[in-house]
Amino acid sequence: MLTAGPGRAYLPAHRFEPLARYWVTATLELEDRETRQTAIYRLGA
Repeated sequence: MLTAGPGRAYLPAHRFEPLARYWVTATLELEDRETRQTAIYRLGA
């Protein structure tokens, strides 16, 4: 299973393997910056 996430603290990182990272545009109404790094993860065993 693949999923994407912007690195939130509640992501159980020990269960996911990062495959790729991207910078994406963010909205200032929701974030404290105009761009944010996000990642594509694969669920580990």
